[in-house]
Amino acid sequence: MIDVVEIDPDTTEAAKKFFGLKESPRLNIIHDDARMFLNSAVKNRKGAYDAIYNDAFSSACAMSPTLSTLEAAEAAYGLLDDDGVYIVNTISSFEGKKSAFFRAEYKTISAVFGGVYAFYAKEGPGADDVRNIMIVATKDKKDIREAKSAYLANGGKKEIAALMDNYWDREVKTADVKILTDDYSPVAYYAAAACDAM
Repeated sequence: MIDVVEIDPDTTEAAKKFFGLKESPRLNIIHDDARMFLNSAVKNRKGAYDAIYNDAFSSACAMSPTLSTLEAAEAAYGLLDDDGVYIVNTISSFEGKKSAFFRAEYKTISAVFGGVYAFYAKEGPGADDVRNIMIVATKDKKDIREAKSAYLANGGKKEIAALMDNYWDREVKTADVKILTDDYSPVAYYAAAACDAM
């Protein structure tokens, strides 16, 4: 079963009308604010998830401030099973003036999860290029290369395993950014440089 939390019922209707979204017994669409859903699910302990994918944006390149915080990461951690994965889609650069949001979000998630990794969605000429960066977090630290080998050894698809080659293996420098919290989440400010670059 897949739970999808979408704040706007009109978005769901548009997905059905224009993008071929079909009803399925395996798909449970919940019309709610995603952060409120996380808080409620943790409070009511509504089971564990294998994966949680955070892909909520409040503008073209700014994530929802309420889903970017330490408290949101803690709620996701509490809802994952022991081998669960938390995936966060960001739009930023790895380094330079356009990287503040990615580095702050990476630092925030690292304060909660034992293993935090970054993957680029497409290659670019340099570390300061704006792109989709996937932050992948696990409760315990993993070796990405060992994970790829194990996946393939268990019959995994080569084209999916190849995505693990997009692993950003350089140090993510976070000394100059703060952990994002419910009381301090300047996501729009951090994302402004990345938005201006698009």
